[in-house]
Amino acid sequence: MISRKMTLKIKLLSSFGVFAAVALYLGIVGLNSLQEVSQIYSVISLEATPSLNRIYKMNVVGAKMQESMQSLFLNSDAPDIVIDEMVNFRKLRDELESIRQTETSKQVGPSSVEAMKSVSETWKKISDQADKILKSLETGDATERSKALRVFSTEYTRDMNEFEKHLQNLLEIQNQSVTQQTVQAQTLVSQRNRLISILLGVGFLFAIVVGYLIALSLGKLVKSIQNVTQNLTVGSENLSTAALELSAASQQIASGATAGADSLEQTAASLEELSAMVKVNVASASEAAKLSQQSNQSASASEAQIGQLNAAMEEMKSSSRRIAEIVNVIDDIAFQTNLLALTAAVEAAGAGEQGKGFAVVADAVRSLSLRSSTAAKDIQLLINENMQSTEQGGSIVEQSGIAFKSIINLIKKVAVLNEEIAKSSENQEEGLLQINKSMTQLDSIMQDSSSTAEEASTSSNRLTEQAHSLRNTIKDLNNVISGNNSESRAQVIDLSPAKQSRPTRKSA
Repeated sequence: MISRKMTLKIKLLSSFGVFAAVALYLGIVGLNSLQEVSQIYSVISLEATPSLNRIYKMNVVGAKMQESMQSLFLNSDAPDIVIDEMVNFRKLRDELESIRQTETSKQVGPSSVEAMKSVSETWKKISDQADKILKSLETGDATERSKALRVFSTEYTRDMNEFEKHLQNLLEIQNQSVTQQTVQAQTLVSQRNRLISILLGVGFLFAIVVGYLIALSLGKLVKSIQNVTQNLTVGSENLSTAALELSAASQQIASGATAGADSLEQTAASLEELSAMVKVNVASASEAAKLSQQSNQSASASEAQIGQLNAAMEEMKSSSRRIAEIVNVIDDIAFQTNLLALTAAVEAAGAGEQGKGFAVVADAVRSLSLRSSTAAKDIQLLINENMQSTEQGGSIVEQSGIAFKSIINLIKKVAVLNEEIAKSSENQEEGLLQINKSMTQLDSIMQDSSSTAEEASTSSNRLTEQAHSLRNTIKDLNNVISGNNSESRAQVIDLSPAKQSRPTRKSA
């Protein structure tokens, strides 16, 4: 059930995925094997082989030291040779010490470390005995030479033999390690070869099974393709008929778009005339707004002047009041002067002849006070009349100020209305310009639609040609799949009535 639900694509991808996984696993196994074998042989070549060389070299240098020590005793009568041999012996000892230290630092396994420890302990004894022998020989004394010869022939030679045995033991341990690592590498290669062989066999069997299943799927696919080609043949006939209908519709759209473009051109011309009229209205509204602003400024100036006139009238009223007060003071002074004149006349009459001159003066003063009192009363009358006139003028000025304020408020309202009218006219002008642009764009779109409709008509004709070409291609595909030309022709003949039914439906 699962294999039936799987598509050919999934089957192919799954098969190639399995093959790729097997190949990847084989590659990984091979790479891991190569890496492990390479690591083993790297240890052999980089660690074990140099260690064997160092052990062999220590053995060779130890033998040379033995020969050099023997030469010291054989040539004890030749001081020059003894000195040269001592220098040579010390060089050999230093060389062996350096090799020993290097080899000690490179040991890893417990058996090799223990063997190297025995080598180092024996070497320390040999080095100490060599120092004693060299010191005894450097004295040149025959007794010391005999003592040194005894040490060399007994302890030194014994320890040197033991040193060689320890080196041989260490060499055998290293050889065993190399042998074990080589066997391990060979075993690993053998195991991986068997695993790869098994995987290759399984992959081969899987490929055979998958190939058989894919062949079955391809057979079903061929049958499905034959059915699809039949459906495509019907579809190509329908496509050809639809292309003819699309061509006719495209021509109708093109004619309608042309008529719409003409109407849009007329509308655009009318909008241009309306835009010119709105521009004139905008200019007039702007001029009216400027005149309203000027009237507002003039009215504001007149209002300020009326305020100044009102202040001047108030000052005149105040001055008239002060003058009236002064006149009252003068009238009071005249009255007091008249009383004093009467008193002086009475006193002059009582004085007789001696008071006549004083009486004349008192009479003159009285007449002056009477005249002053009369003039003060006349001035008081004039001042009262002036104050009444001033009060009437002040009330008239106040009423004029109120009227001017009302006029100014009206002028301000008119100015605001003119500004609003100017702004509205400007907005109308902008709106008309935007409409004009939109109409221009719409005209361009209509022209593009007309050209697009013509192109669609051309494309539909091409589509018809491609539909016929598709039918021929389907015929060839049927021939390739079925290998029978008669069947393919029969299918085309069966489909021909469908082709004839389309135009009949269109004409209806």
